[in-house]
Amino acid sequence: MNYIIKAALVGDYSVGKTCIVSRFAKDIFPMYDISTLGVDFDCKIIDFKENNYKIQIWDTAGQEKFQSIVKSYIRDLNVCIVVFDVNQYKTFINLKKWLEYIICIAGDDIILQIVGNKIDLGENLREVPRELIDEFCKEHNIEYKEHNIEYMECSAKDDNNIDNIFLNIIERIDNLVKEDKINLKRYGSFNEVIPQKIKYSKSNSKLNTKSNTKSNSKLNTSTCCIIA
Repeated sequence: MNYIIKAALVGDYSVGKTCIVSRFAKDIFPMYDISTLGVDFDCKIIDFKENNYKIQIWDTAGQEKFQSIVKSYIRDLNVCIVVFDVNQYKTFINLKKWLEYIICIAGDDIILQIVGNKIDLGENLREVPRELIDEFCKEHNIEYKEHNIEYMECSAKDDNNIDNIFLNIIERIDNLVKEDKINLKRYGSFNEVIPQKIKYSKSNSKLNTKSNTKSNSKLNTSTCCIIA
């Protein structure tokens, strides 16, 4: 079956949300600062087990002045990825605010994924230890147990663990689809682009996206951006 997943990345300004989306959807890391004005959009089709999933990704601005725009996109999401910078403690502190904001708007059915970005800068610059993040997730999984909040780390710059973040989300959704516990919009055909076949790994190693593709070419997502 063909399903559409509606996802968004939220978080403070300059935590790397746009870079994560660009790396996943286009395998490109922007070498200059990009400020998102309101909301940007991208998507990618993934062939996962018996199903094809089109992930529609809204990249939202972190500045407060854009929150009224961002709010309208959060309402109908299946997944929300909350991003912070592991080298900026204040962006970690604001995670609670973002979680409360998302749940207040989207309700109890949304899947939540916390992502710590910019691990490429190394331990010397890191301000948020892994133990503190694990404790945060444990505490908030008690408070928001219906969401089963998970945490993963990545580097958009080094392309470290980016694919695994989205594949972990797809696996969670695929399990809910099999159990008939989630209502996803179905799509008749994804003929505009060939789905990318990728193997999911639960390790933090980089995903090999070439070994299972027929042509070994990168996925062309330029014709995929059809909002449904």
